[in-house]
Amino acid sequence: MNKTLLLMSLFCLFSMTGYSAEQGPTGNAVATSFGEEYPFKVETLAACAGDKLLRGLTNVATGTGEIPRQLIISCREHNSISGLPSGFFTGLIMTIARTVYGGFEVLMFPIPIDGSYASMITPAYVWGPITSVPNHPPKNQKTKE
Repeated sequence: MNKTLLLMSLFCLFSMTGYSAEQGPTGNAVATSFGEEYPFKVETLAACAGDKLLRGLTNVATGTGEIPRQLIISCREHNSISGLPSGFFTGLIMTIARTVYGGFEVLMFPIPIDGSYASMITPAYVWGPITSVPNHPPKNQKTKE
């Protein structure tokens, strides 16, 4: 009898994991107790909150990577000599900013900011793409003189 009850409980548990009791009739909106609707399913909200937590932990752990990142950006923008000190100090400031913001995301991961779980800093991770400086042409392109 106990085995049958256990098997039935497990069947009910695993058969209902894809459906949320709060899911709307269209399947793409979730109503909250406050009467608001989010355009996500409950599983998607949990995944977004988990991504935000992971992104916050990653930014806290890798915030010091902003120093070499800003050195690269500053040396591309200026020459190598003047880019080193400005890149280093910009990197220090960005290290503090990324680490503090990562801690903020860790603390606030279940709560969407402005209705979104997206990162408020760009790029979301320190190893994100380094965009080229718009005022300078690529090295293989000659300037018009």
